[in-house]
Amino acid sequence: MDRRARLLGAAVTAWSFVLAAAFTWIPGYWWDEAATVLMAGKPWEDFLATMRDADAVHAAYYLQPRG
Repeated sequence: MDRRARLLGAAVTAWSFVLAAAFTWIPGYWWDEAATVLMAGKPWEDFLATMRDADAVHAAYYLQPRG
C-alpha cells in the first residue's frame, strides 16, 4: 500500500472518530422519552386526539399523577 492510501485511510478514520465522539457528553432523549415530553406539552384536545389514533394503553401512563 502506498503512502497516499495510508494517509487517506488515517484521515477517514480520524474524521469518523471525531463525528462519532461529537456531543456524546450531551444526554439525548430515547424515543419513548421524547414521546413523553411531546405528550406532556400538548393541550387536552390534542392529547385526546392522539389517544384516539395511537395505542390507548399509553394514556394510563401519561395520566399518572406526578409528584
